[in-house]
Amino acid sequence: MAQVMEPFAGQSAGSPLAGSPFADSGPADPGRPIPCRVLLLEDSGMDADLVREHLMMIDDHAFDIHRVETRQAFIDAIADGGPYDLILSDFDLPDFDGMSALAIARDRLPRVPFIFVSGMLGEENAIEALKKGATDYVVKLRMERLQVVVRRALVEARDRNELADKRAALAESEARLRFAL
Repeated sequence: MAQVMEPFAGQSAGSPLAGSPFADSGPADPGRPIPCRVLLLEDSGMDADLVREHLMMIDDHAFDIHRVETRQAFIDAIADGGPYDLILSDFDLPDFDGMSALAIARDRLPRVPFIFVSGMLGEENAIEALKKGATDYVVKLRMERLQVVVRRALVEARDRNELADKRAALAESEARLRFAL
């Protein structure tokens, strides 16, 4: 069963944890949950609790969920609190919209999976969101999908990040070889 992580000493309850579980490509300790920092953009406390409960059902993960409700809090969290391993966002908020949040996240945290969790997404908006870089979406009436979508997004992000890191290391190695010759 997943757990919600307690912050480390000296951190506030809402602050993300330092270090990423996806930065190390080594094998995970099978008895230890994988830490996962989540930025949750959600204005409804009840919906935030629902998301939290569904994340808790994901085995072998310990989630540190940082919830924000406004545009400015979202921007501040990305600028001050990152990095995050996952961003979950409502689509329709009182002073902000999910597509704007997606654009900000893609600009500042392009490697982090972004999943819409919304009751008002609609098929056309969902397609547009995916075209603009959203990883996936979950309709609040079908929250049971959240577990599968989150697990898949985290695995794909880890694999994509490992590949990008290996390509960068290879390019650096090739550059050093050319310089040496």
